[in-house]
Order: sequence, then structure tokens, then C-alpha cells
Amino acid sequence: MASTSSIKVGDLISVRYATKNPYDGSMEGFGEPFIGIVIETPFKNRNDKLTVHKMFCFKAQTTHILMPEIDMIEVISERQ
Repeated sequence: MASTSSIKVGDLISVRYATKNPYDGSMEGFGEPFIGIVIETPFKNRNDKLTVHKMFCFKAQTTHILMPEIDMIEVISERQ
């Protein structure tokens, strides 16, 4: 799992979202990986408290919200 300080805008990442048991909310594991580019991090603008980690997913062609505290995030390639 990547630390939040190591995720930067422009990084190519793989994300596996945590799956929960619908009956008791316990964590059951992780789903299939999604590959995308990080497009926003809360560290980009420290004065904006509403920013979150976001990525553009290639497969779904949508923006995904990332939760580094829960999701399994792997940095495939760092932005140069």
C-alpha cells in the first residue's frame, strides 16, 4: 500500500478497492485492480480542505475517489 505522501498528480497507479461484508461491515478483501492516472491530491493545494485523492480510470473512463487508508494502491510509474 502506498503512503499518501508518495502519491503525486501524474503518477500511474493500480488500485484495488476494499470490499466489505454487507451484513456486518467487516473487511473481506480487495476487488479487481483498476489502472489510472492520479489527477488530484490533497497535497496539491494545502489551503483547499475539500480536495481528495482522485484518479482517472482508463477502463471505466471515469474519475475514481481514492481512500489510501483503506484501498490497496500501487504506484506503477512515478511522474517525472
